[in-house]
Amino acid sequence: MKRNMQLVLALSMVMAVSAVAISSSYAQNDSAKTEQTTTVNKTDDSKKKEESKYVDGVYEGTARGYSSDIKVKVTVSGGAIKSVELLSQNDTPIYFNAEKAKILADNIVKTQSIKVDALAGATISSNGFMKAVSNALESVQAPLTVESNKDSEEKSLDAQEKTYPSMEITNPERTNEKPKVKIRNAKVSKNALISDTLRDGAVVLENITIDGDLVIRGAEEISLNNCKITGKVIIDKQIRKRINVVLDDKTKLNRLVVKTPAKIQTKGAGEIATLELSDILGSEYQTVIDAKVKELDIKTVNADISVEKNSKVDSIKLPDNVDKFEKTKKTYKNKENTFKLEVNSSISKGSNTNVPYKVVYGYSNVDQAEYPDLKLFLRPPFYDMRVKVVLDKNNKIVEVANDSTQIKGLMPGAQEKDWMKHERYWNRMTAGNIYDKFAGKTLEQVKAMKMRKGEADVVSGATADSIAIKQAVINAMEGRKGKMFLTDKQTLTPITPIIEIGTTTVKFTNTLPKDFKLKLLNVSQGVFNGEDIIKDVKLSEDGTVLTIPNDLKPGHYYVNIVDESGAYRSPDFVAGERDKERTNIHYPYFVVKSKETLKFEGNKLSVSDNDLANIYKNIESITITDKKAKESDSKYKPVKVEPVTVEGRLRIKATEVFDENGKIKETAKDLEKANIFENGKEYEIEVKVWGFDEPLKFNYVAGK
Repeated sequence: MKRNMQLVLALSMVMAVSAVAISSSYAQNDSAKTEQTTTVNKTDDSKKKEESKYVDGVYEGTARGYSSDIKVKVTVSGGAIKSVELLSQNDTPIYFNAEKAKILADNIVKTQSIKVDALAGATISSNGFMKAVSNALESVQAPLTVESNKDSEEKSLDAQEKTYPSMEITNPERTNEKPKVKIRNAKVSKNALISDTLRDGAVVLENITIDGDLVIRGAEEISLNNCKITGKVIIDKQIRKRINVVLDDKTKLNRLVVKTPAKIQTKGAGEIATLELSDILGSEYQTVIDAKVKELDIKTVNADISVEKNSKVDSIKLPDNVDKFEKTKKTYKNKENTFKLEVNSSISKGSNTNVPYKVVYGYSNVDQAEYPDLKLFLRPPFYDMRVKVVLDKNNKIVEVANDSTQIKGLMPGAQEKDWMKHERYWNRMTAGNIYDKFAGKTLEQVKAMKMRKGEADVVSGATADSIAIKQAVINAMEGRKGKMFLTDKQTLTPITPIIEIGTTTVKFTNTLPKDFKLKLLNVSQGVFNGEDIIKDVKLSEDGTVLTIPNDLKPGHYYVNIVDESGAYRSPDFVAGERDKERTNIHYPYFVVKSKETLKFEGNKLSVSDNDLANIYKNIESITITDKKAKESDSKYKPVKVEPVTVEGRLRIKATEVFDENGKIKETAKDLEKANIFENGKEYEIEVKVWGFDEPLKFNYVAGK
């Protein structure tokens, strides 16, 4: 009654309060705070990322007040709330009006918190105002991104109970094999990710609340201390060592899904309600369970699993095609011998009720994805993209995962450490969620995926990997093998690699596998394979005689061959620095010897038949040595210009060093875009050209 009387009095003094702008500048006027923040940002970019709470912009939000909707506009700058403006409301003016809204706005900006003290006598209106601000910022909170240190020192962050929409832990430099990260006292409203860039490092999460899933793709040691995770914890480390996950006595998980081999351990009262061993789980390493588990749900039939004696498992669900559950049984297998489960503790309750999905395997070569196109060639050791594909009863893809590409996919003779040369492309591919793109697709839909550069499904910066993984999935679904590697001895080797002008046949020794169904793709002249295709060539059925025109120009010739059956890849474009006998070249080739004279006179390169264009097509390398620097510096390395490197990678063209008339371009730059030449300096230059037995050497003074 009293409130109604006040309402009548208040109505006589009502003021228009809609569309009233209220701003605050506490944070802007706090010069000491601004100066401190600026210093931090300049010295530590990662700290800036961790402290930025919101994404810059202007946002609106609405919430219910006492008797009306309250609408606000919030401005965020530098990751912080800079102003809050009341746009409209129609609550009782005597209790809540523009002036009182300004008090709340000022406090929100000052404390950088949407939870401030409510106004006396206007609690409901105050809460509505704060809720409107919260709604405005709900979708624009900046994620928590924590980057490990470059060295072995642990990166530690106390989030001081702040709430973030998501969290990612990463190792941006990727040079640290075992980074260490510890995060305490954070709340995450959605999902969290431990990136695969953490490699074989260690991550400690302490007093962390995650109202979503925690996905673990990297690190070797994971400690969850006093953590509350309402969604799933998913272990999905596709490469490197097995993950070890330890739950302390205060951490209880609803569901832990193991997609890649792991060791799971709980301490004290720590517990896992459901531990699921996914269909995709393989046997690269043994999966070890040393934990307190209410239900162990085993879906995979392709894994090596051990339940340790200190484990306490209440019940177990097994696939229906492995040995039947028995209380006293210690070992379980399947007929295909792809599944092994060792139980070293008692499990009183169990069943064989899981119907496993079909899992198929496939692989496809990466560097020769578009053979003989050189643009996608990668550095050796070359490798196959290997996948395992889970299919439902309708042969639709449930999931795609890695099948030990970094181990089983490497070419013969390569070691796991050699994988480091390719890992950045792998990281780009996985960061682009390439595997998720296949989920739910049929074989025909996979074939229709667009994986070329710039197309819809490709992962930018990992085109070769994207093309290869698509083909690997197709191979798996069709039950086809990928292309097998050839040894360095399996090829077509020219008996006489250097031939005279006018020769019409080139003879080869065929050491390819007997089931290699030989097909001549083409013969290409010059160092740039595919740019100048030769017509009227023919390769004998046994691959020993190549018939060629009698008017071929001097230079290098690729003989591009493929296995028509698709069982083998083609010989690699790998040679190393060519020696006199050319014994270290793997791919089929021949060289037409030049009868011309190559020289450098009058400050320009020339050839006696005036065909400089053909010289440029066949330049193998240009080595440029600063003579004075070489004399004074024992570690000096000359600049080496290679139009095409020995593994087929495109580098600097010869025409970037010489112009069409043979003069040196003094503005020429190296691979790092630095100037090669400096005025007044003397250089020794060596030019190697296919078709000439000896390199051309000469001295050159820049700018003279």
